Amino acid sequence: MQDSAGDALFEPILRREESLVSSEDQSYAESGSLGNIVGDQRKPVMKEGKRGVNALQLTMIVYFFTSGGPFGIEPVVGAGGPLLTLVALVVIPLLWSFPQALMASELSLMMSENGGNVIWVQRAFGDFLGFVNAYNNIIQSIFSSSLLSILFVQYLQLTIPFYVTLSMQFGFVFIITIINILGLRWVSRLSVLFLILVYSPFVAEAVIIVYRGDLDLRSLETVPPYSQIQWANFLSTAIWALDGMDAMGSLAGEVKGGRKAFLTGVIGSLPLIFSNYFFPIFFGYSVAQDYTQWSSGYFTVIASSIHKRSIFLEFG
Repeated sequence: MQDSAGDALFEPILRREESLVSSEDQSYAESGSLGNIVGDQRKPVMKEGKRGVNALQLTMIVYFFTSGGPFGIEPVVGAGGPLLTLVALVVIPLLWSFPQALMASELSLMMSENGGNVIWVQRAFGDFLGFVNAYNNIIQSIFSSSLLSILFVQYLQLTIPFYVTLSMQFGFVFIITIINILGLRWVSRLSVLFLILVYSPFVAEAVIIVYRGDLDLRSLETVPPYSQIQWANFLSTAIWALDGMDAMGSLAGEVKGGRKAFLTGVIGSLPLIFSNYFFPIFFGYSVAQDYTQWSSGYFTVIASSIHKRSIFLEFG
């Protein structure tokens, strides 16, 4: 019964697709690399040899699309305590991030062109809803990206005048803009370097904590009283931190390797994203066991408490 209802729902879309795909394109579609078709205009797909993003680079890009570091996860600990946060970091990727990634991979293979959900919505529901979706994406990107410059300054933990703070935020945006202007190949290459820079301070922290014998697993069992858990802040921030897998569709036309590359990118990025959040909290809470103090930028406070003279850790 449900299958027939689902077939009836998608039948108009499927008929439209069949009418747009010619017989000469059918073999290409069956291989999972159907070129994007919008309206009655067929758009050429970039040839495999001209695509510059391989499976490893896609893994790095998906990681930075989704998280790019544990920065910003501290309010989740402050809202729900360490145990609930660690549980959420296991459950949310399984129920939200991974299905989203599989959906994005399938649609990217079917419509192998840069554009992501803008192309998907336009293709399925027409130009008007496609425009509405694209407009909402632009607004969302503006507000979401602006948070990054604010977090950047917060993590420096410096008492500086407003105009200096503003200059640093503009400088941060300018550097990121230049990297993006250089092109996707430069972004994918630099992603590996950025991954090392992001992980290295937290790896150093973990080694120091274990070496000193400061690891306290029992502290991770802390759960606030139900009435004190800030569920709205907890869930919204946790989902925000693990969201973004669908963004891989925005570079579908640049990835070489087809199905294997996308699956490798998805499966390879999930352990990076999980460890990116899990282990900084796992080790950091051993030396900062008051969850009510955890807020944005708190990882720098933890680094300072581990080694006050370690500029490397404090900057990380």
